[in-house]
Amino acid sequence: ARRWVDIAGFRFQPSDIAKVALVAYVARMLDRNRLILHDFRDGLQPILLYVVATCALILPADFSTSAILGVVCFLLMAIAGVSGRNLAITAGIGGVIIIGVISLGAAAPGLFPRFSTWVARATGFLGGKGGSDSTQIDFALQAIHEGGLLPQGPASGVSRNAMPVAYADMIYAFIIEEWGLILGGFGLVLLYLILFSRAIRIGTRCPRPFGSLLAIGLGLMLTLQAMVNMGVAVQLLPMTGQPLPLVSMGGTSIVVTC
Repeated sequence: ARRWVDIAGFRFQPSDIAKVALVAYVARMLDRNRLILHDFRDGLQPILLYVVATCALILPADFSTSAILGVVCFLLMAIAGVSGRNLAITAGIGGVIIIGVISLGAAAPGLFPRFSTWVARATGFLGGKGGSDSTQIDFALQAIHEGGLLPQGPASGVSRNAMPVAYADMIYAFIIEEWGLILGGFGLVLLYLILFSRAIRIGTRCPRPFGSLLAIGLGLMLTLQAMVNMGVAVQLLPMTGQPLPLVSMGGTSIVVTC
């Protein structure tokens, strides 16, 4: 698995394309198997095979994207009406896979090239020394502190002079620095919640289950990714490297999100 692929001079992230493809596939299969979703082997297992395979291919190079995609697919199954028993089995399978990955990474660090990065980020989040990631979080928290409650206006922020890639992972903190916690912080959260509510409205008005699940699934993926990005900036979550949809500077991410 590779995080970036270069083809004919263009550089893109395959995982961004895989996210849309997998959510569409899961929505389609949940619609097709809606009458047998109570049967784990025939109704749910064919769906899980593709979810696990796709997330496993993404995981070595991009753990956070794999985790978010897995959670979105799980929530989509719950929305589609999968029984609590089958959801519990699915969650158990996911838990076993995560424990297996951590165990393999600890026993054979070379198996997952970014395993040391995962450990450093988790350690930094729990209060240890997380290297450059901890420094980046410190810059973000300082930017949020300097922003205060009320807007100071565009171009008033100075964190961009020190914060690494302020226009990407930590752009939420930079927005709060210039636009304040009320307008920039809570305002941006509100915009994403409105976006998700519109996706739900589209889903409830769609005459077919496939369209409903697809709209809700894609809206959920964008919103969840946004919440993870903002959670990292305010130190509620460990570093993930997830961009803020439609806000962070990006190439493949912007195109696929649109």
